[in-house]
Amino acid sequence: MRSILFTTLLFMSFIGCSDNDQPDETIIDPKEQWSATLRGDGEILGAYPDLFSNYWEYTYNMNEYPDVALRIEGQFPHARYFSFSLYDDETGSAIGGINDHEIIPDEGSENPFVSTSEKDNRFTIYVVPASMDETLIAKLPSENICRVNADIKRLAICIRHYLGTNANGDKDEYGGVALPAIKGIDIHSLKEIQAPERTESNIEKVTGQSFSQKSDENREVACLLSPEGRYYPNNSTAYLYARTHVHADSVLIFSFIPVPLPRTVEEYEGAKARYWSICLGATTNTRSYYSIYDKEANAKEGEKATFIICLKQNSRLAEIQAKVEAQKQLGASIIRRKQRMKKRILACMLSLVVAGSMIGCSSTGEETSKD
Repeated sequence: MRSILFTTLLFMSFIGCSDNDQPDETIIDPKEQWSATLRGDGEILGAYPDLFSNYWEYTYNMNEYPDVALRIEGQFPHARYFSFSLYDDETGSAIGGINDHEIIPDEGSENPFVSTSEKDNRFTIYVVPASMDETLIAKLPSENICRVNADIKRLAICIRHYLGTNANGDKDEYGGVALPAIKGIDIHSLKEIQAPERTESNIEKVTGQSFSQKSDENREVACLLSPEGRYYPNNSTAYLYARTHVHADSVLIFSFIPVPLPRTVEEYEGAKARYWSICLGATTNTRSYYSIYDKEANAKEGEKATFIICLKQNSRLAEIQAKVEAQKQLGASIIRRKQRMKKRILACMLSLVVAGSMIGCSSTGEETSKD
């Protein structure tokens, strides 16, 4: 069957080390610690972001805080996928992180990315510098430890939410929870101290190199596996990319069989993928302008899906849209015929078992398709 589609993280009590060792009652909103939401669909991020994801970053100069580890405390969001990624902010290279299903929940909580849970589940993650003694790391009250190499001068921590919703499943910018709180930990005494001051990150300045290639004009467009880049990549994602020049009088047609996706969180472990999307962007500024993801696509598991891209300026746009719609209806008709055929074959198989005789299914029958 061909499916054708037309396209174009509480209160936070901040404890500081004062002369009398009394806690500082300053209340800090975690939103003030992280960046404003870096929206995938905001057309401001470079390096072709996914339009169905949101990002938040916290960046600081590690050489100014050599004796500070971080404690990040929060609530698991409602999302298809979320993670913490660590980057060398000077290069944009990924240097570590932790994915949702890998996070060990706090005592009394569950990880909703491992097993279905309706509770408000919490987690604690530590980010520790290379200079921290291993015996003290072992005393930290969490097994979620992210280590940072000694050569990192400016560290960027990024939160990712894919398809964030609230508890009711409605789209929500923060995944229905507050952003996690960041606290500093003295790596020698393990006392809570002030978190490092956030500094400006390069993450919003990222853009790819723009250049023309002779192959941009080829009629056959190759899809290639993207190498690991230096544009703050999600190291849990594999990227296929293709580039071409779509003219006003042409269309781009490509097809693939979508990867099977898990239907429950219990199926996440071992799944080949959890999410897929198609993003269209411009090489001139590496912004993404259009995207479609698995559930929105007119695609069936195990069957080839075909996508057609053309410019709005195409003079035959209406004709192209009509043809696409006709092909979509034809695909639906084929599905119905397949379903009827399966029912007839099943009926024959049941008859064979009951009668114990050789009963064949002919290609004709009383039921005919009126499509």
